[in-house]
Amino acid sequence: MTGAETVIKESLNSIGQFVDEDSKKQDLTQIFIDILEGLGYSGDEIFLDVQIRKPRDIRENYHVEDNISTFDVIVSESIRSAPYIACRVATTDLDGYMDKRNLGQGNHLELTEAVGTAKAECTILFTENFIAIQDGYRPIPYDLDFTEFASNYTVFPTGKIDDEDAEEIRDLLERPETLPTSGSPRFPPGYHPDQTKLTRWLFPDSEITPEYREETDTEFFTLDVSKYSELLYESYIETDSNKKGENLENTLSYLFDSLEMIDIRDQNLRTKTAEFDIILEYSGSDDHNLFRYYDRFIPVESKNTKDPIPAGKVRKFSDKVARAYLDLGIFVSWNGISGEGEDMHAERLSSEYNPDRPIIIVLTSRDLYRLLDGECLYEMIDEKLYSTRFDI
Repeated sequence: MTGAETVIKESLNSIGQFVDEDSKKQDLTQIFIDILEGLGYSGDEIFLDVQIRKPRDIRENYHVEDNISTFDVIVSESIRSAPYIACRVATTDLDGYMDKRNLGQGNHLELTEAVGTAKAECTILFTENFIAIQDGYRPIPYDLDFTEFASNYTVFPTGKIDDEDAEEIRDLLERPETLPTSGSPRFPPGYHPDQTKLTRWLFPDSEITPEYREETDTEFFTLDVSKYSELLYESYIETDSNKKGENLENTLSYLFDSLEMIDIRDQNLRTKTAEFDIILEYSGSDDHNLFRYYDRFIPVESKNTKDPIPAGKVRKFSDKVARAYLDLGIFVSWNGISGEGEDMHAERLSSEYNPDRPIIIVLTSRDLYRLLDGECLYEMIDEKLYSTRFDI
């Protein structure tokens, strides 16, 4: 046997000796990490307690109660990359297994939901009694039940691993020459591709981790976070430049329409002298609010490009807003404004306050992702207006 096979065999056969009832999940997780390290995976490729949003076909199935799925161990090139191995550690064995190719119904449902969510090369359900390994992910036709996701797995009873089993497990989990670098198929709420780890991963059980909410409901802003997350995801993954722009415009229309006093008056409006992606209309409100101090119509410019937008583009948008005799515009650039972070901050320069010019506030994908954690768009706009007015 190879060294990796020895680690696999000894680790899985000694679970009864090393797993304590009071710390079962932590002990099983550590055993699996030891196996991964024995197979050559580095600590930089192993992530713990990763939350992934379940895709729609999983969420809408009657078996599934929650919209967020937690994986105890994920192996990937980086936290931004698609999972290569996804492992769920179960502290209770729902109803065991029948043979090497068949789990009990409860365990089968647990594994298939994990397979359909992670879409990893290997998806694992690990208990003190067995380790079940699904080899690969294959999409299923929509007319089939989602339980068909788990259709190519092998069950290995712990405590009974022989040399042949250890070799088979090694072949299934062996580290490839390179791990996938493509984007993750699902990102959790609050995850931004420019970041590596957020508090919900670093401190999954901590009070400082933002609590995921299905809906943000405030005095002036009500957002279906699940729907918004799906739209935002489509804006993120689209590769066709035209569709990428359209997806972001649709996302923004949905987002701004969630403001109580704002309606979407028009999209892709062409005038004699200019074109506007979105026109917002202040519809009035009995309550005191910031939009009462600005013109009735608010143009929105949307840019979903690979690179930051030059500050000059924001100034041109400001000129268009000024020619329409309006005093407020919103410029949304997915990847920010070029020069951001330098001493001459491009975003500030492009939207600096001038009493003779329209106020232009800039939103980026960072701001759009903040809304997934329950932040309020109305308060975000108010904050940016305040910062622009006082050059903060």
